Amino acid sequence: MLILSKNNNKPACTATPAKRCFARVPLFLIAALLLIGGRVAAQELRVGLATITSSPDPHFYDIGPNSAARQHIYEALFRRTADLRFEPLLAESAAPENDTTWVIKLRRDVRFTDGSALTAADVIATLTRLPLIKGSPSSYAPYITFVSSVAARDEHTVVVTTKGPYPNLPQYFAAIGIIPKSVAERGNDVRFDDPANAIGTGPYRFAEFVPSDRFVITRNEAYRGGREPWSRVTFRQFPSTPTRTAALLAGDLDIIDQANVADIARLQDAPNTTIAKGPSIFVLFLQPFQGPDAIPGVRGKGTENPLADRRVREALSLAIDREAIVARVIEGLGAPASQLVVPGFFGFNDKIPTVRPDLVRARALLAEAGYEQGFELLLSSPKGRYMNDDRVAQAVAQMLTRVGIKATVEAMPVSTLFARRNKSELALFLGGFGTNTGESLFALQAMVGTRNEATGMGRINFSKYGNPAIDALISSAATDMGTETRGASLREAMRLAVAQDFATIPLHQEFNIWGLRKGIRFEPRMDADTLAMSARPAQP
Repeated sequence: MLILSKNNNKPACTATPAKRCFARVPLFLIAALLLIGGRVAAQELRVGLATITSSPDPHFYDIGPNSAARQHIYEALFRRTADLRFEPLLAESAAPENDTTWVIKLRRDVRFTDGSALTAADVIATLTRLPLIKGSPSSYAPYITFVSSVAARDEHTVVVTTKGPYPNLPQYFAAIGIIPKSVAERGNDVRFDDPANAIGTGPYRFAEFVPSDRFVITRNEAYRGGREPWSRVTFRQFPSTPTRTAALLAGDLDIIDQANVADIARLQDAPNTTIAKGPSIFVLFLQPFQGPDAIPGVRGKGTENPLADRRVREALSLAIDREAIVARVIEGLGAPASQLVVPGFFGFNDKIPTVRPDLVRARALLAEAGYEQGFELLLSSPKGRYMNDDRVAQAVAQMLTRVGIKATVEAMPVSTLFARRNKSELALFLGGFGTNTGESLFALQAMVGTRNEATGMGRINFSKYGNPAIDALISSAATDMGTETRGASLREAMRLAVAQDFATIPLHQEFNIWGLRKGIRFEPRMDADTLAMSARPAQP
């Protein structure tokens, strides 16, 4: 019997069978109820991504889309939270026993999707597998280069011995999805697109993978943390942002990543869509070439390089109005940056102020350095890599012109920019860097440490900059097991790099933006990962 009542006293229909009542219910209401009921019953989530995972193997290729996909199926000992904190996941606890020994205790309630229990043997076999993977464009092996040995103290305790003091073990192990020993021992000879081999401990199971098209997962009904709301999640690849946006507006998708700034108002104004946004880990910056001799793209006095002078680099920084760039060029979807990592990260130096424009001081510094008449400068920029990046570069160039620096912009594909950057061919370039470890050591090592291919220091520092004092602080922080002293080293290294030497000039932090179908709640993540675990049906 179907009873739809307009008030508490009189039923609208008491007829049986129920189908006789539909004549008295508006058709649009019936259609809406059927549509809502179908969506709830289906519990399917459809996600459109700029790039999906390139491999179902959780250890083949260390790149963002693969890491995001991996987290649904293969959990790690530790996890990265939405705000970039690290906490135990498969681990119950982890602590250094001494400077070179970490003791990791495993949870006892974890089971793989084949029903077997997680043990220390699975962790050891997984770590042993990483160097065996052949042909990887970006191997996971570097995550264990600091490891001397791994052993089981008992069935639920893993002991990791390191080659020296290593405080960042949880951050590195958070990237490694754990698989059963029976699968890991087969090394490179495993097809993870076969569900029989795709055995993890996560909230979802592997279902289907079609390269450059789709990646499908289904709910792990026995997950220890409870059932996820989505019985099936399909990630589809849409490299074109307009195509992704159109599919969301048409109702063919529930979530899209990397929503375009130009589409924000459209998504917010449409009746069935909205957006989610939040701070990202990405900081945009300018990196000046600092070798003594000028290179193409900068013309000062004779053959000398004006950017090699600290006073000139400070003048560049003082000429830039960061708040105006955020407000007008990226439409408020960011925040001015004072350093190479974002607020809240370990090692963030809150005593470094965001530089405010001071054109008088900038001109005085240029004159003091012998460039009262300014000089010519070519600013190189990616096009389409970051939020309105070429427009940001144009704004910066106009601001530099106000203090006498005749700046022009060349925008290019990011692959071309990086290739030229890596050959130290750019006088000044606009770049971006995202630190996914939740602390500043990674950024300092990569961007301002003196370049040393043997140690990996300065791996993206092609500017010829180096400061022995900063290198010493970085090296100390990399091996210091004391929280307070390590934090002090990182804060001082950051101060020297960006507030004294102006080796790299921070501009702003970007926000991440997702487009959503109304009826979906989504928790923004600083690392920009689009996880099904971040999506929930909206509450009525």
